Parts: sequence; C-alpha cells; structure tokens
Amino acid sequence: MAKVLFLLVIYFTLLEFYEFVNVECEFNMCDFWNMKNKYRCAVKNILNIDSFENAQINEISGTHMSGKSNDDEIYFNASNKSVNYFPRGLEKFFTNMRGIAIWYDSLKEIHQSDLKPYSKLEYLNIYDTKIEIIEDGIFNYNPNLEVIVLGKSNIFHVGLTVFDHLTKLTSLYMLDTKCINLNSQKDRTGVLNIINTVKSKCMSDEFLKLDQKFKNLKNDSNFVQQLSDYETELKASKFANFLPLYAKLQELKVDNARNSRKLILTETYQNCNEIANSPPQINETLKELHSSIYDIKTSQADILSLMDYKLSTTSEQLDKFDDKFTELEAKIESLSNKLEDVETRIFEKMEEILEANIKKIFRNLKFEV
Repeated sequence: MAKVLFLLVIYFTLLEFYEFVNVECEFNMCDFWNMKNKYRCAVKNILNIDSFENAQINEISGTHMSGKSNDDEIYFNASNKSVNYFPRGLEKFFTNMRGIAIWYDSLKEIHQSDLKPYSKLEYLNIYDTKIEIIEDGIFNYNPNLEVIVLGKSNIFHVGLTVFDHLTKLTSLYMLDTKCINLNSQKDRTGVLNIINTVKSKCMSDEFLKLDQKFKNLKNDSNFVQQLSDYETELKASKFANFLPLYAKLQELKVDNARNSRKLILTETYQNCNEIANSPPQINETLKELHSSIYDIKTSQADILSLMDYKLSTTSEQLDKFDDKFTELEAKIESLSNKLEDVETRIFEKMEEILEANIKKIFRNLKFEV
C-alpha cells in the first residue's frame, strides 16, 4: 500500500508539471501553397502551448471523412491557435504525416528534435511566426522535404548547411524575413540561388563572435573559468536556446572533466611509485597505516552489517504491519457492510412502525368524526 501511495504521489506530481494537450481536428481536403488537394487535420480548439512542458499532445479527436483514418497521409494545420512551442507527440497518432503548417501564430522556436519523428515530411509551412533562428541540422531527418515556407518572420540567422542535403526541395518561401526577401516556386535552380543568398545574408555577426570565442577557448589553468564565462555569455545572447552551440559546449565540458580525471589518475600512479621506492621505515609506517585502515573498514563493515540487519528486520515488521493493516481494512469493510445491513433493517422497521402509527391516527380521526 505504501508503494501504491508513493506511485500515486509521483503520478499526480507529474500531471501538475506536464500539462497535456488535446487536439480537436476537423478533417477535410485543402489546398496548400504549391501542394493541392491534401487531407488535413485543421485544429479547431485553442491549444495554449505556452511552454515546452505543456507541448505534449495527449489526444487527437475528430471525425474522419469516409474511407479515411489516422493512418492516411495527413497534413497537420494549426492557424492562430496559441502555439508558442512546437507540438510534440503527433507522430503517435499520425503515423504517415506528410505536412505540417503552423500559420499566423506565436511560434518562437523550432529545433531538430521537433521534426525528427517525421522522416516522410514533404511540406513544412511556418508562416507569420516569431521564429528568429534556423539552426544547423534542423532538417537532417527530413530528406523528403519539397516545400519549405519560412516567410513573414523574425529570422535573422540561418545555419550555413541547413538546406544542403535537401535534394528534393523545389519550393522555398522566405519573403519578409529579417535577412532576405526571396521565394521560388517549383524551381530547383531558383531554390539553389536562394540558398546561396541565405549563406551570405543570414549569418548573424553575434553568432560568428560566439563561434569564434568558442574556438579560441584554450585548455590552460584558467580553462574552467573560461567555460563558465562563455556559458554565461551564451545564455545572455539571442542564441540562448541554440542547441548546436550548447551541444559543442557540453561536449567540451565532458572532455575537460575526462582529462582532469586522467590527470588525477596519473598523479596518483606517480605518487604510488614514489611511495614504493621510499625508504624501509616509511614502508613500515605505511604498512601500519594500511593495517589501521583495514581495521577501520572491518569495523565499518560490521556496523553496516548490523544496520542492514536492523533495516531488514524493520522492513519485515513494516510488511507485517502492512499485512495487519490490510486485514484491518478488510474487517472494517466487512463491519461496514454489516452496519449497512443493520441500518437498512432499522429503517425498514421504522417505516413499518411509522406506517402503523399513521394508520392508527387516521382510524382515530375517522372515529372522532
């Protein structure tokens, strides 16, 4: 029972932390930019996705058109539905997602992890949003993209290799962004020209400075402080949520920690060698010290063994108490059932007595009349 209560506490705590989102779909056919007659889920309800934690889709509802189901090729379409962060978990409901369109909304950022589940994605339209950065690697798991719309946004930085592997991309819309104002429809050559322009016009100076500072980090005596200062600067920049830089920073921190451990092990090994080559009297002292340490460890082991025994005994007592508590619950439930039966019989008897008294009163009344 204690375990059940503990799991319930965890469950309800998670429910408070994560607010799941239910999506109401209106399923119909629709024309999209450069994509005609596509079957879509048009979101009907306001989603209120205002944080990363409550972007998890919990349920999809709606009536499909005749002959259609969630397994069909589907375009997910949310327009002005209060979507600040990309919905997560749609792939669990729509296994054949081919298009995603989030229009006229407050979407702030989009990452590789958001699009990774959709390897069949052909169409992405995030028009009129607050997105500022398109990071390197964002489309690494979407090689089938044919149409990308990033227009009317605050985009000021696009990674150098973002579009390089998208060989099927024939339509690219980047009108009304902070860095360029171009678009090309069903024209691979025109798309390649836009990509070249993006590489020259959409590389942020702030990013270049941060990237250069990262490259200049030197593994010297002040390296840990350098890493800390750089991380502070990164968090204060517009690239605070830029995952590629953070990934490289974390990798560098891990490498530094690994190198520090190697250095400690090397120094320890050298110290051991020096001790091994020390004069006999020092060795005797070390032996005595080792013997003392052994005695201490042995006594600690005894104490731990005793504690383990007591804990085991306590656990058994708790289990017995739990069993007795369960028996008591059963007895209480049985007693409660018996009380209900007694209560029912009492009420029935009271009804009989009351009914008899009422009849008697009526007879008296008739007699008096």
